[in-house]
Amino acid sequence: MENSKLVPLLQSLDKEEFKQFGRFVKSKVYNPNKNLIKLYEELKKYYPDFKPRNIEQEKIYLHIFPGKPFHIGIMRNLISDMMQLVKDFFVYSESVKDTLRQKTYLLRMLDEKELQKFFDKELAETNSIYKSEKVFNELNELDMYYVREAEAKNLKRTLPVGKASKYYNTINNRVDNLVNFFVVSVLKEYFNLICGRTIVKFDENLSMKDEVFAFITANREKYFSIPIIDILYHFIQLKERDIDDKMFELVKKKIYDNEKNLLKNDLKNLFLELTNYCVKRELDGEKKYLKVSLEIKKEMLDCGLYYHDDGYLSGHAYSNIAVTAYNAKEFEWAEKFLYDYKDKLRRSERNNSYNYNLALKFYTQGSLTSDPDERKYFYETSLNLLSMVKIEDYFYETRVKLYQIRIYFELDELQRTLFLLDTLKHFLKKNKVMPKDTKERFKSFADHVYHLIKLRSGSDRVSFEEFKESVKNAPMISSRNWLRKQVERLEADRKKGVKPIKPYETANA
Repeated sequence: MENSKLVPLLQSLDKEEFKQFGRFVKSKVYNPNKNLIKLYEELKKYYPDFKPRNIEQEKIYLHIFPGKPFHIGIMRNLISDMMQLVKDFFVYSESVKDTLRQKTYLLRMLDEKELQKFFDKELAETNSIYKSEKVFNELNELDMYYVREAEAKNLKRTLPVGKASKYYNTINNRVDNLVNFFVVSVLKEYFNLICGRTIVKFDENLSMKDEVFAFITANREKYFSIPIIDILYHFIQLKERDIDDKMFELVKKKIYDNEKNLLKNDLKNLFLELTNYCVKRELDGEKKYLKVSLEIKKEMLDCGLYYHDDGYLSGHAYSNIAVTAYNAKEFEWAEKFLYDYKDKLRRSERNNSYNYNLALKFYTQGSLTSDPDERKYFYETSLNLLSMVKIEDYFYETRVKLYQIRIYFELDELQRTLFLLDTLKHFLKKNKVMPKDTKERFKSFADHVYHLIKLRSGSDRVSFEEFKESVKNAPMISSRNWLRKQVERLEADRKKGVKPIKPYETANA
């Protein structure tokens, strides 16, 4: 079954989902084929890794059909039917999450069967569920649009002509639901498109944007009372103005004030776009936004927006928050954060994430101090922590080497720097898993550090201007800013008459 399309489908199910799928398979409502139950029981023995990869179909077949000769056609049909069951399970799992959508189907059937008392009871319960929702969700509006459709159809069939006003009131409510769904959905798509401008070039479709904004403005009392509409309306204006610190503060306040009135995913996306604005302002030289960015990420942490569905903290988020704190020079808070949240990471990544990010903290502190002894202490501590990172994948292999290279170069340990550069380039050449663009960025970094060493050793083969131009124009390169800073430092040293260092020498030799 090594090349079977069934395996990745089953592997996508977590432990609890796999158990639920087993119950799904054993239900006669969804699966009348007893042989598929037997197939599930056999496959369960290999879940979740399904090793060995060459699980013998013949062996599984004999357990399902003992004493019968293997038939490849029957086995293929079983696997195909099981694949369809997994897909049916996906649909079932999604449908049970949407209570209002289920109510729509139920109301349609009750009306069709003319079970009026049951219909009235379910409709009242559906309206109660809708009104009890504390957070506005445009998908609920769409569901209620279809609920009102069933209600209108029922009223048209049962109401006498003289009481038709109730029917038309239902149509009015249905229109409101549809407009609410449309306004929020289109604002979200406008927002995604405008935010996407900073990532890639594409032909954006902002059809009817001016008309939608004019409609919201004309009905501001109604639509600004819906937090997600109010926030997106102003946030889109902020994105279009590019820089407007007053509007930024207004949008930030609206988001903070409505944390409990927004869907979790919406809140996370809005916060992330706030941090992107901060990054832009930081690059413009507004260093105060380093702390604003950290403040936003602390708020996201408090809101539980960085956690996976399994309750563990995202390793990427752990690093991202820590680096933001280093940039804001909040080192004490950062170290406490790393320690306090270490156990919230998955066990498999816990120690590596902690040691690696703590190493970056000491490296950053070392890069900021002007005291040579302090710098040496911070860098040596960082190197010690980097040595404790277990190299299990290319992510840590490349990044540990990168920071070791940076540290040894800054300490003028050029021989060690060269050794690490050779090690990195050898690893990049051998690795077959790393994405091509990632490999290119690290290769370019290594090539530029070789040139830095030539500049540090006093070579005339590379000019400072040529190097700076190369760093600036390199399409893909890691640590671009660090390379710029190093060549500026070397240029300043040369003007001061600082003696060049050969690769086989050290700064203290």
